[in-house]
Amino acid sequence: MERLRIACIGAGSAIGARTSGFLQVINQLHDMYDQFAIMDINEENARAAAAAYDIPEVYTSLDDLFTKGRPDVVVRLTPTDSAFAVCMAAAEAGCHILSEIPIAFSLPRADAIIARCREKGVKLEVAENVWTWPRERLKQMIVQQGLIGEITHCRLKYPCGAYHGFSAIRKLVGAEAERVLGWDGAVPVVNMLSYGGEPMAETMWDGGLIRFPGSDTARPVHCIFEMPPKRPVWRHAWDVEGTKGFAR
Repeated sequence: MERLRIACIGAGSAIGARTSGFLQVINQLHDMYDQFAIMDINEENARAAAAAYDIPEVYTSLDDLFTKGRPDVVVRLTPTDSAFAVCMAAAEAGCHILSEIPIAFSLPRADAIIARCREKGVKLEVAENVWTWPRERLKQMIVQQGLIGEITHCRLKYPCGAYHGFSAIRKLVGAEAERVLGWDGAVPVVNMLSYGGEPMAETMWDGGLIRFPGSDTARPVHCIFEMPPKRPVWRHAWDVEGTKGFAR
């Protein structure tokens, strides 16, 4: 099998940061990928990552990466506010994309990325892997074999980044949501920092009731969701309930 030329866009702020995990794993897949390049607007960070993971080419410009490097695949590891620009540029260059979560800041942007990838004939994958965890694969098998009967309800509590939990719920239910009722609000906080390190005066909470279609003979499945204010009071958790039992 011919190896694909793969480049990572975004070197991370330091060796050992989240980006490093991607670079390390890609190197282990050397039978499938040639990790030939890394691109970051911060040349110092890019060169540090290149040296740490034996990556031969360094770029500080997306245009140069696509015109000179000509990757087959890119991994988008840049902040979410850059996802739209990076993915659109990669698709325009005919480059397959593995994009770090989430896909985009808004549904119109996500739709535009998907449309451009289809137009250019390239594949897009969002790097959400909670549904592949061994525990989740076991739960999926329990559900698929009917051991807990007909699925009726799911519950999801997630204090931050709820798309992880929804990824697992969608696999357990085996369907896409057909209706969503949601609500949200804000509460004041003291001595808290945002994800980016800035002081926070308030934090959001939200919740929802999501309906999934059942099979041809089954009733719809409902998921009760809550994301509390971003305080260290809850751990993430989700479960699925059927007519004969539940899995957690």
